[in-house]
Amino acid sequence: MFETIWQYIVSQAETVNILTWVLLFCVSIIYDIFYTKSIVHISRLDTGAAANLSVLLYFMMAYGTINYVKSVINLIPIALGAWVGTYGILKYEKMLKNKRRRERERLKREKI
Repeated sequence: MFETIWQYIVSQAETVNILTWVLLFCVSIIYDIFYTKSIVHISRLDTGAAANLSVLLYFMMAYGTINYVKSVINLIPIALGAWVGTYGILKYEKMLKNKRRRERERLKREKI
């Protein structure tokens, strides 16, 4: 079975368009960043921002879907971009949270 899958991937590699892969990778990263932000806006009941992000997410999702329906091998940059996007935005949010915590602690020390 894996040999068959590998043969399929190798046969599809000839159809790879580097520009399409770069675009899919970037769109996937942006999609994950917007998706994470969308969840934050939804949890805050910020209807306008959540709705606007939802529209953008559908367009980006459609672009990715159209491209991997054309060629399954296009899932590779989409998957890699999804990983990078989610990892990156969560690292960034964690850094901001720690920065805010340190700032609050510094302000508390200054008041004392």
